[in-house]
Amino acid sequence: MSYPSNNSSPLTKKILISHDGKFISLEKIDPAPQVSHHLIIGKKVKTPIGTLSLKKVKTWKKPKDGNSAYFRYSDIGSRKRLVRFWKAGDKMMPFGMKGKSRLVSDILNEAGIKSERLKYFVPLVVFEDEPSFILWIPGIRSAEFGRLSAKSETALELSRII
Repeated sequence: MSYPSNNSSPLTKKILISHDGKFISLEKIDPAPQVSHHLIIGKKVKTPIGTLSLKKVKTWKKPKDGNSAYFRYSDIGSRKRLVRFWKAGDKMMPFGMKGKSRLVSDILNEAGIKSERLKYFVPLVVFEDEPSFILWIPGIRSAEFGRLSAKSETALELSRII
């Protein structure tokens, strides 16, 4: 039997049923991590997908991949940043989308993370005073906020080391 699309639904509170067009699978739903960590300049935070770090730089270059992101220091330098984990309903305004928001779950699906269970272990960089504002999905996508315009502009560099 073939199904037309990838779909997941909770079967019970602890079991998720999904299909990818070819196979049906059952997954145990692990509880989402409830911890958050401060992301401070010069300190590192270990996550399930690698170590995250933050530093202030005088010059920057366009990132080659999602493992680094640069933001205008004057916009985010004085704000406290947290690393927290994905929650259903999270939205962000991705870089290049000019103020339009998207569900983080859709962004993760496009990046190949289709399992609800795995999504709960994706770290997000947010502001402590605004934990629903997603600045960066390490390894995947950065926000439009704090966009740099000049190469000589002081920036904050967020990076992921695998």
